[in-house]
Amino acid sequence: MHLKENVRQSGQLATKLTAMYLKSLWGAFEKTLPFPIEQFKVHVTFTIPAAWPDDARNRLLRAIEDAGMYEPGRTTLNLLSEPEATAVYLLPLEMHRISPKTNDTIIVCDCGGGTIDSIGLQISQLAPLAVSECIPGECIFAGAAILDDAFHDKFMAKFRAACPAVELNAAAIIVSGGFGRNFAVQETINRMVKDNFPRSIQVITYKDCQGWMAVARGALSHSHALNIKRTDQGSTMVAFRISRVTYGTRGANRHFKQFVEKGTILSTGQPSKFRIDPQEFQLISTMGQTHLMLEVCSRSGTNAVPRRVCKITWLMDETLGSEDSFELGLTHDGMKAVFTLYLLGILQGAGKVAFHYGP
Repeated sequence: MHLKENVRQSGQLATKLTAMYLKSLWGAFEKTLPFPIEQFKVHVTFTIPAAWPDDARNRLLRAIEDAGMYEPGRTTLNLLSEPEATAVYLLPLEMHRISPKTNDTIIVCDCGGGTIDSIGLQISQLAPLAVSECIPGECIFAGAAILDDAFHDKFMAKFRAACPAVELNAAAIIVSGGFGRNFAVQETINRMVKDNFPRSIQVITYKDCQGWMAVARGALSHSHALNIKRTDQGSTMVAFRISRVTYGTRGANRHFKQFVEKGTILSTGQPSKFRIDPQEFQLISTMGQTHLMLEVCSRSGTNAVPRRVCKITWLMDETLGSEDSFELGLTHDGMKAVFTLYLLGILQGAGKVAFHYGP
């Protein structure tokens, strides 16, 4: 394998280089199997930093396809944030140590080589375990890469920003990741929690590989849960998530009309439904058929430019009455929004509606 040499000589874009790496990795994996992988359906889970931007996720998905790892109909694929993967694996294992009550908050912080990825989860049900996101997953560039003379001050400041447990009924902070095994890091976190939080909060750290391997093992647990449930709605443990962006529609006049505010709690299972005025659709005709088209956009801030995340086209083979109304369903798996469309409360099937994700 001359991947390193190829990278030096190619000068190609990051997406293509990533595809080259994944193709080599996938090929090496296939060689370890005692059977042709084409004989089976495959599910692949990729873990990525929390709050990764949409364009970065899209480039990764494109690299995965270019690497030959995704074949529609045979392969299912999903992305999972690193702190959530950590929580999926470690939280059930630590319930006996934490002994949380309903509505208690657990903060999971994965400390890696270059980033700290954190998420806050509120216990909504103990048996079976179900949690709701109460602090959106976020990624902060403050890991082993900043281990220098100013490490102490930088780490404390960024960890405090990542884990604002003082405002919550926090029962525990779980610290994982390879850098999370560092004794100085563990001492810093324990001292920071003791000195800055007004109540006793349990800090759980690891010296063995359990915390270090939590992301990979959480991804495996997540994939297993998806296989059992036959669903792509994300881990069944996380019942609700917080919207990272504002969602709205954009009509022919390019006006952005909000229907979901940033910070709204969204279900990961049953769609949250929002009424959409039929006048927000654009009328288009193609190949002798008439469609209604709706652009759904996201906006990260009040002054940010809306970016299209999905184009919805509905086959207009019937006349709409004055009382007819559409509803847009929205679920969120922690990485992406998934939309459905309803007319008079009836889910519109694949023969009536098409969803085109991306800009």
